[in-house]
Order: sequence, then structure tokens, then C-alpha cells
Amino acid sequence: MGEQVGGESGGHRASVAADLFYPDRVNAITVLAVVAAVLGSGELVLVETSGAHAPRTVPLPAHGVAVFAAPDGRWLVPLESSDETVVVAPGGAVERWKGRLFPLFFDEPDRLHTVLPGLIATLSYPERLLLGRTPVSALVGARRAASSRDGRVVAAIVPEPAPGSLVLAMTGGLRSVSVLPLQGEATSVAVAPAGQWAAVGLAAGGVGVVAFGAEAFGGAVTLAGPVRAVAAADDGGLLLAGIETGATGALVGLRVDPGKKQPVVERFSTATERPVRAVATAGEEVVVLAGEEVLVFGRNGRQLRGRLVVAGARSLVLGYEKVRSIMPQWSEP
Repeated sequence: MGEQVGGESGGHRASVAADLFYPDRVNAITVLAVVAAVLGSGELVLVETSGAHAPRTVPLPAHGVAVFAAPDGRWLVPLESSDETVVVAPGGAVERWKGRLFPLFFDEPDRLHTVLPGLIATLSYPERLLLGRTPVSALVGARRAASSRDGRVVAAIVPEPAPGSLVLAMTGGLRSVSVLPLQGEATSVAVAPAGQWAAVGLAAGGVGVVAFGAEAFGGAVTLAGPVRAVAAADDGGLLLAGIETGATGALVGLRVDPGKKQPVVERFSTATERPVRAVATAGEEVVVLAGEEVLVFGRNGRQLRGRLVVAGARSLVLGYEKVRSIMPQWSEP
């Protein structure tokens, strides 16, 4: 029998712009729809980025800290004031789990990682039974973490020694751990899909990149303002960074190749009317939270395709809605 683990590391209504997203509609039964879950002060707003359906608002029983997309279409929201996690089903039903769970989902849909003091725990999903432990003594006080798509590599930011360190750990049997000192306060972390590199956003206005297994950061780039969010695109070579430039901000696309002389190169920058606070990617979709405005981009962040406002927005994540296929059901004659 496994051990069940819960990881711990005044609402406003959603206001939706009238010109929400695309004028064209898509056939929802032929594609996997990308859904943005936006955490507001007292609700979760679910928006299909194609604009095929109107946004849905799910009231929450308490304020959440962040929102996470589960592989079965559910949304997990660890609560701010109680040791619980709210789980929102695709149909809108809400349940509460004991323990604040900050999950790192990856390609195996029946399991997840979560960072706990001194270890990375691998849990079954949704049962949350303990399947494995990866001891990492440096994981103390971690507040930000990310995983590669295959789950082999986990990166986390820890506060010691000041101003902090990046911990890179390989899970499973071939365990490897690197602890790299940071050159400034870290605001965010991302891992390339195959785990070949990790990137750290800095409050001072830069992005540092390190190849897995390296003993030091191999590349950095200075941007126009504090970096508030980073996200690795699906192609493994593009990093999206959200920055703050006074009262405004920008979405910056960075080409990453740790093997080159200049491993991090800025490719494009798109100005936003408010500071960027969160960035999420799925396929070629990029969704940005700038102030309380949600911006939807195509072409890996190069083309603005829609926007809406969610009052009190504080976190967002992208997931795929499970839809019915139009492929015929084949059977043996």
C-alpha cells in the first residue's frame, strides 16, 4: 500500500473583452483545444484560446496560490490560507484535497513530481501515493520549480547561499545533482522539454542558461527590465521571457543553444501595455498575463491573436481539453 502525500512548497468576477480572440470558429471535435486556466481572486476562468467557446468561470471556495494543468483535464489550485488543494474537473465540479500540492506534471499521465524539503517525491496521479524518492539535500526552502517533459530533470530555486542557487537534479536510477550559485535574485525557472538545459529569470533584468551537467552557467543575456516569467517552447530551442519595464512590459523570444559561443540570443520582443507576470506555452500557442490582461499569441509568440481581461488575475497555465475524435471506430471483422 502506498503512502499518500500532499506537497507543500474577496473575489472579483471575470471581465471579458467583447472582441474575444478569433472571428473564425473551429470544429471542436476535430482538434485538441488549448485551454488557458486563469486564476483570479476568487475564481478560475477557463478560456479556449481558439475562441470557439465563451470563457467559463468556476467559483473557488478560497483564494489560490497558483494553478496547474493535470493530464486528465482537471485543474489543481493549492490554497493560500489552508493546507488544501482545490481540484476543478472539466465539467466544473469542485473538490478539495488535503495538503497543498504543487505538482510538476510530465509525459507520464499517471504520475507527477513534487519538490519537498530534501527530496523530489514521485507520486501516482490522481491517488497521490508515493512511488519514489530522489534525495536532494540542497532542496531546502524551494519556492520555484520546473520539470522536463519526460520527467527526468527537475530544476528548483533555493534561497541559500544568498542570493540563491539553482538545483538541477536527475530523477530515477541514474541520479545526478548540480547546485549552481546565482548572480542575482531569481524570479522564475524553466527546463527545456528534453532536459538539455535550464533557464533562470532574474529580478535584475537578465536570463541565465545552463546545460544539464555543467558546473556553471554557460550563457546569459541582459534584457530591458526585470524578468518575471520564463517558459520553454516545444521546439527545445526557444525560450519565452516576460519582463517588466516600469508601467509596461514585453514578451521576449530568446534562441537558446548552450553549445554555441553565444548560447542565448534575443530574436524578437513584443511590447505589452502592462508588465508581464506569467508566460505559458503549448504547441505554437503562447499565453501571457500582463497586468490583469490575458494575451494570446500564435507562431511561438510572434503574432498577437486575441486578448481578454480577468479581474484579479494572478496565475495562468495552459492545458489541452479532451475532445471526441471524428476518426471511425475500427474493429476486427
